[in-house]
Order: sequence, then structure tokens, then C-alpha cells
Amino acid sequence: MGQETEWLYDKTCEAYNEAVLLAFGVSGEALVNKSCRYRITEKGLLHQGTAVVRLYEECLCVLPPNEYGRRFPLCFVEQAGVKDYTYELKLSTGEEVVLSMMGSALDYLDHMMDTKLRQLWEKTEKWHRFLAPSVGKDVAESVSAMPFGRGANLRNLGVSVPSLADALETKLSNSRIAQSYEWLCSWSGGKDLQVGALPSSQEDEEENAAPILWVIAHDDTCQKAAVELALAEDEAAATYVYRLDGEWEIFALWADRALEATGFDRQLIYQSKEQLMKPENARRYMLVQRTPAVDFMRERFMGRTIHSTRERWQQDMNKY
Repeated sequence: MGQETEWLYDKTCEAYNEAVLLAFGVSGEALVNKSCRYRITEKGLLHQGTAVVRLYEECLCVLPPNEYGRRFPLCFVEQAGVKDYTYELKLSTGEEVVLSMMGSALDYLDHMMDTKLRQLWEKTEKWHRFLAPSVGKDVAESVSAMPFGRGANLRNLGVSVPSLADALETKLSNSRIAQSYEWLCSWSGGKDLQVGALPSSQEDEEENAAPILWVIAHDDTCQKAAVELALAEDEAAATYVYRLDGEWEIFALWADRALEATGFDRQLIYQSKEQLMKPENARRYMLVQRTPAVDFMRERFMGRTIHSTRERWQQDMNKY
């Protein structure tokens, strides 16, 4: 049929990309929308081809006509810019993206990325001043250490921005996970806890409401890790345990990345592949397929302990 089928191909790709974006939870108008060549390196693997690239308020999406669609949150971006007529993006997790053959859209993408990253900086600064009003002149360092949407190593934060570290510890000690936080501190020997905080809604950035809190800890032998979340009051609390195999720094980064990608939807971590492949979970399955950080966590998942009573929870944790 030759070129007569191009319209069908274009329409199919457009519908496919919209389904992928729904799975990613991306909405709103794209600030940049361009078809180009891409090359992505992640976890030592390379894939490349032609894709539609779209920039949104909080992420860059690369959408090829296959299962390699990716969403890259701006809060994990460490380097971004034009180099030799390509656009290069590097994330704290080690992921790298190279976009080429963008034509005149290259400079516009560069401009819009700079704008969105600057706005993310300003949003983070505002949030940190809300969490720790005494952060003062250290706010630039705090923004670099813990961009809005990510966690940070509590020990390192205590050295670089003690006021923010103290504020986070106070929030955790007064939260619904206070007892499990205390236990996890002793479990890890007080070392290398990864902690984070977000407003429970956009409005809460201006109000004294309980934020979303999370803690990622390892045991004293760096063989296992646990993720603890303080979400909405009506959500059941549980601790999620993972096999670590000594790779704490890598695990902490990818765990943070998975929490952000799933919007703290823990079922994406512990549901079986058979459950995820049911028709009603199609979007969840698409997200897992296209988010290596979630797959990384699923491979290492060992189990979860429910917060029924403190004694029962501690008994279950002791089994690990």
C-alpha cells in the first residue's frame, strides 16, 4: 500500500504514545514536542532509535514506537545541555540520554529545560524554607542536596545543611512512623538513612499539614534494606523489605527513583507479574515495563510487614 498507510501509522503511534503517557501519569500540555533520534544508556544497557520527545513541567518523555518509552523526572537531572548539535541529559541514577537531529527545536528545548530546572530550584527553595525556616544562607546547598521530589542521605545532610536535617528528623519523630523510624535507625546503626519529604498536596506547601515522609534504611551488614512511608492518615502502613547485596548507594538512588515514578503506589512493587498482566492493570504493567527503577525494586523485593501492633511488626522485621 506504500505511502497510503502513513496516516494510519501516524495515528497509531499517536494513540500508543498517549497510552504510555497515561501509564506514566503525565498530563498537561507538552512544552516541547519533536520527533528525533535518541540514545539512552541505563544500567549498562544501550537502546536507540527514533522517538517523539516531549518536555512537560516536571519530566522529559522519550516515546519510541515500542516498549522502550521512558519518563525522566527533572528532579533527578544532574547535567543537561547542548553538546555538538545534540542535547545531553545525565541523571543522578547514572541514566544518560542523547537526543540528535532535532533541527531548530534543539535551542528551544535547551531554553525550556533551563527554565523548568530553574523553576524546580525555586520550588525546592520555597519548600525547604517551609520545612526549616532557619535554613537561611544554606538554602542553595540544601536545594542541591535534596531537590523537590527526591530524598537525601541524612548523615550527609546533617554535615552540609544541619538545619534541614534536624527539621526532617523532627518531622519523622512526630509522625505516624515515629516508632518504626526509631527502630530502623538502630537497625542500620544510625548510618546512611535516606529520607525525604513532600507536601501531601499542593495546598499543603503553605499550611502546617503533615507532609508525606519516607525513610530508606539498610541493616548493619548491608544485606537487606527497608522502605518506610508515612502517607495519608487513612492509608494502611507497612514496611517493605528488599535484598540489598551490599549495593547501598545504588539501591538508595533507585528506590528514590521508583517511589517518584510510581507516586508511592506500593502495589507496583509487590504485585506478581500475573496480577499486573490482568486487563484492569494494563497501565500499571506498562509503567513497570518502561521504568527500570521499578523493575530493579521488584527483583529485590522480599516481603512486607504490616503495622498491626508494634510487637507483631518488630517480630516480623526480626525475621528478616
